[in-house]
Amino acid sequence: MFTLVLLSFFVAVVLALTAYLQCKARWWSGLLAAFGLFAVGWIIASNIPVDDLRRQLPPLAYFGLAAWIAAPVILVGSGLALLLRRGRFGDRVPVIVFFGGWVTTFVLFVTIASL
Repeated sequence: MFTLVLLSFFVAVVLALTAYLQCKARWWSGLLAAFGLFAVGWIIASNIPVDDLRRQLPPLAYFGLAAWIAAPVILVGSGLALLLRRGRFGDRVPVIVFFGGWVTTFVLFVTIASL
């Protein structure tokens, strides 16, 4: 249970940091970073030889996996910041995204662990 709390905390921290950076940046920067990370992961995954898939994966494959995991997290964080900065939330956007992301990812991880 502690691992689920800690993992969801780290995901929420990344969401809040992305939302904070997106509040101060232009609207397209977070979305472009997410799509860029997805493309980097795709390029890495497509350049792994098929022979390596039968054995242990090379370390470069884990960088591609990390890029694929980071891309939707950055996309969600920047998207939430874009939606919330239009309203009257102002400087509270990262705090709202942090607590909402923490609760949501914790519930998601508990649900997945109980399956």
